[in-house]
Amino acid sequence: MEAAVEEYDRLGRDTFLERDGFRRAQRYLLAHGDRHYDSKAIVGAAHGFLPGERPLAARDFSGGAAHAVGLLKRLGSEIVDSAPATAPTADDLVARVTHLKVNRSSGRPALHQPIALLWAMGRAVRGEARLLPWAATGESLRPLLERHGMRGERPRPDYPVAALHRAGVWVLRDHGDPAPTAHGDAEVRRWFTANQPVGGLAEPLYDAFRHSAVTRLARARRPARRVLRGPRPVRAAGRRGPGRGGG
Repeated sequence: MEAAVEEYDRLGRDTFLERDGFRRAQRYLLAHGDRHYDSKAIVGAAHGFLPGERPLAARDFSGGAAHAVGLLKRLGSEIVDSAPATAPTADDLVARVTHLKVNRSSGRPALHQPIALLWAMGRAVRGEARLLPWAATGESLRPLLERHGMRGERPRPDYPVAALHRAGVWVLRDHGDPAPTAHGDAEVRRWFTANQPVGGLAEPLYDAFRHSAVTRLARARRPARRVLRGPRPVRAAGRRGPGRGGG
């Protein structure tokens, strides 16, 4: 198995898969070190390192991915199931938006996540495409973050998008390695540059804003109030404004 993993790393994912007719795994991934690998393709390549055997091509797997996953588990390998157990509803997603965790280290809420959300919601209202290539997303978000972000916030779209993806309200597709968390400056930037994912609002959330004007307004105001407002000022006890008569 180690030899197959080393070959995968040496050739790169796409070349490794194409050689024996495999497609990218949709669900089950082999966890090895700090990386994830297409389970069925790894098993096929590993077979070729056995004495007198050849690598197995995709067409040689009569049992599909389940057969490869079962074999890897019996060998003690860790398998990651990348498919969600249940699809969240629009209300579930709105609740996640309402309770977004934003950085408040400066004493005020960072605005990058709300700005990215409002931009995506606006696209839904106008009926524009839900999913966009990463280059187009970055090109659209960067000037908005520069214009409306708080002083000191860097206008980088990768950070808020990674955070929204982790919160479950933003989907990222057509990428190789698992998406990073919004931690680790160089790691997040490098991942988006290398993988160039297609992404946007989760479909139920997009549909809620696209098709219902009343729902759209009610749902947009609630999270915006909660996330965008800063701490309320505290009035000094006994302090009053001047009376009508002045003096």
